[in-house]
Amino acid sequence: MPIIDNIPQLTIYRDGLANLNGEATRALPPGTESLLLLPPTRQAGWWMAIPATAALAGNTPLHGRADPGNMRFRAYELAVALFAALPAARKSVRLALQPAAAGGWHLVAH
Repeated sequence: MPIIDNIPQLTIYRDGLANLNGEATRALPPGTESLLLLPPTRQAGWWMAIPATAALAGNTPLHGRADPGNMRFRAYELAVALFAALPAARKSVRLALQPAAAGGWHLVAH
């Protein structure tokens, strides 16, 4: 029997493809068209994803999938940072999206 996982998650693949699961997609504010991905800083030691209602410069546009409720996008910088220290055999990394005070999410290893 499959495990039901109702945690909003982002799966990132070595080639830079990223996929928000159904829970994460449903957690997006209405009208979200893109995400702003911010790398870690001294104050925040994790990547952040902030939803945006317009495809602004620097944002990553979201694309729907054939699977209802899932969104995908390209996140090359995040993929390079995550896979730099992992063995080549590792093809994907799953990150939990934890709510952040700024209105987005902290990307946390799951």
